[in-house]
Amino acid sequence: MSATPGYQASLDSVALFTDLGRHVLEIKGARAFDALNGLVTNAIDSVPSGQGCYAFLLNPKGRPVVDLRILATPGFEKDASRESTSTSQVFWLDIPVNGVDAIHTHFTKYIPPVFAHYSSPELHVVSLLGPRAVECLRSVLSALKLTPTLDLGQLPHLGMTTLSLEALIVRREKIEGDGIDLYIPSHEIELFMPALEEGVHALGGVMGTPPEWDIIRVEKGLPIYGRELTSERLVQEACQDERGISFEKGCFTGQEVVARIHYRGHVNRMLRGLQIPSGPPDLHSGDILTRNGRTIGSVHSVVSSPRFGRLGLAYIRRELEPGEHVSTVDQSIQNIQITDLPFT
Repeated sequence: MSATPGYQASLDSVALFTDLGRHVLEIKGARAFDALNGLVTNAIDSVPSGQGCYAFLLNPKGRPVVDLRILATPGFEKDASRESTSTSQVFWLDIPVNGVDAIHTHFTKYIPPVFAHYSSPELHVVSLLGPRAVECLRSVLSALKLTPTLDLGQLPHLGMTTLSLEALIVRREKIEGDGIDLYIPSHEIELFMPALEEGVHALGGVMGTPPEWDIIRVEKGLPIYGRELTSERLVQEACQDERGISFEKGCFTGQEVVARIHYRGHVNRMLRGLQIPSGPPDLHSGDILTRNGRTIGSVHSVVSSPRFGRLGLAYIRRELEPGEHVSTVDQSIQNIQITDLPFT
């Protein structure tokens, strides 16, 4: 498979992605920290103002309600006593758009209005992906005569900076690869988009597409809501513990199940990569995998990578090691190799 322009630009230069299915919720109030900290799996009390973290919301059975990026917007500081008394606690929650209904139901049940309330600010989330993302954004901001409050090149992963307007700039996580996400208010999008497109094209980049991003994220082994992350899975099966779960923080919904698995047991299935033989027939999401007549896993994503060939993400029984081979139930596709993630 030859590389498409957006995919190749994300490796060599910069690609602009404008439709990756993200939605932003703003949660604020006198006890917004307390309300949020009691629900999410990561330790947001250790996240300073102007930075973020990745986390999950879980149901009481330890299964994902949704995954999210939590942004402690610049200006919020939790006092040293850890008693939440400020009326200005504000967090932005970057969630998958297809998880909006699930998080609304969860918050309605678990967040008392007297603690905090949430809303959906009119924001567009656009992403610059690739090794020249920072260079591209610098030129765009210079053309717009805008100055970030922090140097773009010095931002830590999930660190953020603001502009003289209302847009927010966030450096992507290390696991996500080189890139910058911009949270742009709707009333400023007409200002930013032409400048972003011009800046990308000036560096030989192009506009990216959701299918191209899907290849990129499968290569990186990133599970997403609605595919690998569903209410049918235990959150630790997704193998994102170091990234999204704190085992030292206090209680959160689902914490008992998470802690019991971590300290006393293990999950029976783990997210693994699949290296799929070329040629027909095709492997599909939902296909069941077997080994020696025994069901050992299920497929959740399949892509064709220009660099690595046909790839998949699947939940595989933990006793099967990378390098071993599995087949489909009907044996139509054999010698599917289990691999570590990310693909290299």
